[in-house]
Amino acid sequence: MKIREARIDDDAEAARLLGELGYPSTADEVRGRISRAITSKSTGVLLAERNKKVVGLAAFHYIPYFAVMGAFCRVTALVVGESERRTGVANALMAAVESAAARSGCDLIENTSGKRSERAAAHHRYEKLGYHDTSAEAARYWKRLDGRA
Repeated sequence: MKIREARIDDDAEAARLLGELGYPSTADEVRGRISRAITSKSTGVLLAERNKKVVGLAAFHYIPYFAVMGAFCRVTALVVGESERRTGVANALMAAVESAAARSGCDLIENTSGKRSERAAAHHRYEKLGYHDTSAEAARYWKRLDGRA
């Protein structure tokens, strides 16, 4: 397996994976996202390949703290193709994200995952990788700016 940075021409495969995660996207939409990530110093998109086929994706952002020195990394997408799940792809992607975040000066990684029951296996994996569910320790609020509930 190989972990590499996403390229513009990975748009269709990345869109396919996002659809499997429950976020349907067109190749054109994903091409724009990859393009912005490539030109950004604060965004990364990594892909996992096996036998020259894209089998996983991780997207992340570096966010500087304001009140104190340093930064943290927020993983905004992690998906492995259904046929490749439970083969170590997600662990390899997360290890690559952790390395990139450490090189960029981050001291913490945040990975947000919905509490839906179909994501229970992912939650268990994060815990095995040393991540802690902090949702009971702090309130998290959000508001849609488009007026939707």
